[in-house]
Amino acid sequence: MSNTIRSFCCVIVFMFVAGCISHEEIDELRKNQHTLKKSLDSIVKNQQQMLKTLDRIARQKQVPPRKPVKKPDPKETYSFAVGSSPVKGAKDAWVTIVEVSEFQ
Repeated sequence: MSNTIRSFCCVIVFMFVAGCISHEEIDELRKNQHTLKKSLDSIVKNQQQMLKTLDRIARQKQVPPRKPVKKPDPKETYSFAVGSSPVKGAKDAWVTIVEVSEFQ
C-alpha cells in the first residue's frame, strides 16, 4: 500500500512540476526553435551551393589523359646527321656515339 501511495505522490509532483511552465515560456521556446530551423536551412542551402561550386571546379580542371610516349625501337637503326659538329675519329664510321650536354 505504501508503494502505491508513494508512486501516486511522485506522479502528482511530476504533473505539478510539468505544469509550472508558462505559456510565454512555451511561446519563446517555439520562437527559438523556429529561428534555429531557419538557421539550419540556411546552412544546408549554403553547403549545397558550395558542393555545386566544387563539382563545377573539379570538372573544369579535368586534364585529358596524356598520349603515351613513343619509345625508340631497339631493332631499328637510326641515322643522325653529324654535320659540322666536333667529332673524334672517322666521319664515315659504322657506329656514331652522340653525347648531348648543356653547360650552364
